[in-house]
Amino acid sequence: MVRCMLKTKNIPRFLWGEAASTTTYVLNRSPTRRLELMTPEEAWTGVKPDISHLKIFGSLCYKHVPDALRRKLDDRSTPQVLIGYHETGGYKLYDPNSKHVSTSRDVYVDESSSWDWTVASTEDTNAPKIILDEEETADKNITDLVVRKSGRRSQPPSYLQDYDITHDTVVTSDGSLVHSALIAESEAITFEEAARDGH
Repeated sequence: MVRCMLKTKNIPRFLWGEAASTTTYVLNRSPTRRLELMTPEEAWTGVKPDISHLKIFGSLCYKHVPDALRRKLDDRSTPQVLIGYHETGGYKLYDPNSKHVSTSRDVYVDESSSWDWTVASTEDTNAPKIILDEEETADKNITDLVVRKSGRRSQPPSYLQDYDITHDTVVTSDGSLVHSALIAESEAITFEEAARDGH
């Protein structure tokens, strides 16, 4: 089934994981003879699933760009590819230009059309991609704008002046990273230790 989903809309092979995930999502909402024409989702939750939101995998879709994120003459939507469903109820979308995955509910799906992968970026599409959710991408962009490197040298708080402080990125003379932990109390590991400690 995954192969068919990829071939139908000429989806590149590196998105096979999304096709497999979507296959599972759809099968869990499809009736089976083994469950007497009940869906696995209904057998598990007792609630008949709503499937009105299901669309053809790999369809061309248009994600709405909010007014706050565009200028007057910018496009009101961006073309993307439908690659699945998010647990929050939104659609998972892949942008072949930026190579990012996002989620959105505000989407128009054109099931009769598909992305022309021949004019996509000339980068290697089989290379692994870093996939971020829409919220993570927004947080990262905000952080990039707000964070500024200070020229000041950071000083430890006064209550730590009596302690030797070593950053956990420092490499010791034997070549290992320094990692320290203060353990106030530890749980017994063996039965003998538990019996001895009175647990």
